[in-house]
Amino acid sequence: MYDYNDDKNNYSPYYNDIEEKTTQKISKVLCNTYEEIACEGGYECIKKEFMCDGRYDCYDKSDESPDICFFQKINSYQENRGRFRPSTSQCPKTWFFCRDGYKCIEPIAVCDGYNDCRDGSDESSFCHYLNIVRKKTEQ
Repeated sequence: MYDYNDDKNNYSPYYNDIEEKTTQKISKVLCNTYEEIACEGGYECIKKEFMCDGRYDCYDKSDESPDICFFQKINSYQENRGRFRPSTSQCPKTWFFCRDGYKCIEPIAVCDGYNDCRDGSDESSFCHYLNIVRKKTEQ
């Protein structure tokens, strides 16, 4: 049976170096407080308007936490500069939901070169990948 501690003791300088490098903690990030908010763990920042928008933007999904979003959805809360908007539309499951929360877009209109959403979220950076998938399915 292999025992890690036996090897560690035999090659101590190497293992100590490896352990130091692999056990270092990831430092928390500093967010731009005007435009961004830190996810619960503090290791990631997202734009404030992405909070409670019905989509998970934080890796830990804390931006859609019921504890945070419940108040906003009940009271239709809006911050002064149009941030933290709760959704005002209910989209069919296969439709695209604009990030600003005001409109639903048919799947065919997403990544078609025209901004159907006021915020342009239907023509975002993911379009490159979506168009590759579309081309493969058309062949």
